[in-house]
Amino acid sequence: MDKNTAVSKNLTLLKVTRVTKSFSSIKALSEVSFELKKGEILGLVGENGAGKSTLVNILGGIYKKDDGEILINGKQVDIKNPIISKNEGINIVHQELTVFNYLNVAENVLIDGLPRLKKTSIINWPKAYKVTKDILKRLKVEINPRAIVEKLSIANKRITEIARAIHAKGQILILDEPTTALNNNDVRSLFSVIKEMKKAGISVIFISHLLDEILEICDRVIILRDGKLVCDKQCSDLDRNTIIKYMVGKEISEQYPKIKSKINEIVLNVNNLNLRDFLFDINFNLREGEILALYGLIGSGCSELARTLFGINLASSAFIKIKDKEVRIKDPIDAIRYGIGYISADRKFEGILSTLNIKDNINVANLNAGDKGILMDNNFFKKNSTYWVDKMKIKIDNLDQKIQKLSGGNQQKVLISRWLNSNCKILIFDEPTKGIDVGAKTEIYKIMEDICQKGASIIMISVDIDEIIGIADRALVLSSGKVMKELNGEEITKENLLFYASKI
Repeated sequence: MDKNTAVSKNLTLLKVTRVTKSFSSIKALSEVSFELKKGEILGLVGENGAGKSTLVNILGGIYKKDDGEILINGKQVDIKNPIISKNEGINIVHQELTVFNYLNVAENVLIDGLPRLKKTSIINWPKAYKVTKDILKRLKVEINPRAIVEKLSIANKRITEIARAIHAKGQILILDEPTTALNNNDVRSLFSVIKEMKKAGISVIFISHLLDEILEICDRVIILRDGKLVCDKQCSDLDRNTIIKYMVGKEISEQYPKIKSKINEIVLNVNNLNLRDFLFDINFNLREGEILALYGLIGSGCSELARTLFGINLASSAFIKIKDKEVRIKDPIDAIRYGIGYISADRKFEGILSTLNIKDNINVANLNAGDKGILMDNNFFKKNSTYWVDKMKIKIDNLDQKIQKLSGGNQQKVLISRWLNSNCKILIFDEPTKGIDVGAKTEIYKIMEDICQKGASIIMISVDIDEIIGIADRALVLSSGKVMKELNGEEITKENLLFYASKI
């Protein structure tokens, strides 16, 4: 039997039939039907806006379906709210962590009901630790139930969330982008836990933009496009390119559209950069028209280096030259003045200004351009924003729409527009395609290549090795806060990146 056995071919745990959901005139789901077997790992795939979130929210009781029916264990259920969803054994582990950092593991796992000493309100800690330990043992992981969650790795925080769902007697677990921000070792640990759940008869709906993960861990895949189910097949009958074709409705002939830009003189020279306890004697340069990738495992120092170059971190020492002029970057205002833009990996909290509209998000880094004394030229900002929306092909309703309403790919385009609008010539992208579907990724790559064609330069941090191989001109591999190796052209291989990233 394939993929770690234990899938019951006969027992249908969840049956969704012709489920439909509309928001005003937009049909988010149109007669979607599928089944989930007991002990099955089902991949849920689709571009942003395909209907994945709507489907998950219906199963989780956040949205009420307009039509169709849902059966669990052969019984029709009306999931009107999240409490009913939980009572029916459905638990969702969202992309954003929902652990309580300052509580211990046992408190997080048993948050819905810590055991009490008989006839008192006093917590029975020995029992709480034992129950938690037993759950973790079922998952074949060793996490101390007394450990404060803040001190755990991201992978173990995820596993703590999963343990909480199992304690809640969950029979269906929905994992939404569970490997976000995990390194390779942590992904392996998480996959081991998912396989143990499968053996125990727990069913998993696994959502990911990383198609290699889907093909590795899932038994079967359902694919949504424009609110409709367009594919329901065993993983053994699919490959990456076929999944992409179903997702976008056409073949993407080249996912990594590498254009050979003319690489000219050095625009950034970094020597002897140190950041106390994080970065040690960093030396490198960046050339005009180049995409320079930074690669490393979690804790390597890649993000710390990006944040130091943008002035978020203050280097303990550094000799930095931009176009042969020595500069000192004390804060982001200095960085912007020197033509450096930065897009954080944490788009939600450090990128978009969620309470502002699209127009303001594009113009916020270049407000001086519309300065008319004591007034701001709103028409100028509107015209400016329209230019970038058209140029970047950003899908919006109108410029006054809140940016948080856009898909991840369109939010990323707004952030890129922000820095191009402020005439930045050095752009730092930390995980540029994180949480973005495969079609939008290709668009972002094309934009990055176009930026370099026009004479700007990019420093790109990514944990996606294929992405680095696909579009980088050069790569610096970091480990423990040090540059271990510079790779050029054909030297940028999976083997080389992993080999040098694991060196100490």
